Amino acid sequence: MSRAAILVIILALVAGCALGCSTGGSSEGASGEGIEWMTDWTQALEKAQDENKPLAIYFYTDVCPSCRKVERSVFSDAEVGDFFNDSFVPLKSNAGRSTLYQRYGISAVPAVVFSSPEGYDGANELARIIGDRPAADFVEVGRTVLDHWTALTSMLQTP
Repeated sequence: MSRAAILVIILALVAGCALGCSTGGSSEGASGEGIEWMTDWTQALEKAQDENKPLAIYFYTDVCPSCRKVERSVFSDAEVGDFFNDSFVPLKSNAGRSTLYQRYGISAVPAVVFSSPEGYDGANELARIIGDRPAADFVEVGRTVLDHWTALTSMLQTP
């Protein structure tokens, strides 16, 4: 093999690694590296009830380009991850493989549904975001949901 061919292969490998590393990899990283998604509905629901936190349920499919984009550009962001991991119980649900999307009436992905810890009764949905939105939108809606949730739980605890 010629030196030029070897150089091209090495450059391609380095470029591929740089691109893969710069995207933050999986959105299921450690703290400070994005949202730490749970994938089991029962465990997420139990955790939400135990911690009295709302659920943030991300619906996606394997063939959704917008889903991959929001995972790379929003959900892997450290600030978004820290906020969601501290404030919600994040759950990731593949709408192509699960029936949970039907219980929430999801007809388009990507979608994030914010729900009270009681689960999928329609009255327990607090808000939803449909589509590929900027990180600021997810944080803004998340803060509004959290403010609403805090006020609601405070009212219910006051005698």
